[in-house]
Amino acid sequence: MEALKKCPFCGGTAKFRVSRYGASSSGVQIDFTISCSQCGAASPETDKSLAVTMNESGEIIVRNDGRDIAVYEWNKRAETTSDDPSNDPNTDPTDPSNDPNTDPNNDPSGSNNDPTDPSGNDPSDPASDPNSDPTGDP
Repeated sequence: MEALKKCPFCGGTAKFRVSRYGASSSGVQIDFTISCSQCGAASPETDKSLAVTMNESGEIIVRNDGRDIAVYEWNKRAETTSDDPSNDPNTDPTDPSNDPNTDPNNDPSGSNNDPTDPSGNDPSDPASDPNSDPTGDP
């Protein structure tokens, strides 16, 4: 099995965590997730499992082994860089202020957001000048 990569959010150590353990006459099932021991970030799916049974000869038969898939999914996510703000679990992707392509000084409404101008008028728009004649007469 491939080794777990470091946490993509904090660089902490990733570990398997048992979320449920069940046993019956038909075998044993262990449900697990992978999570970071530092920040607690967890693998996206928690329904991975390992299920085994024993046959009449005493051999252990693996019915389901989700460990390789879980490691692959964790490591694939860990390949993304921590510098990418979209990887931050505390960042709201719908908040425009978190968009690195958005200029906070570019207001599409055209209003003047200059905090030093108490009038709120847009100096580039003659219609917003309180001293101008709205009829256009000089």
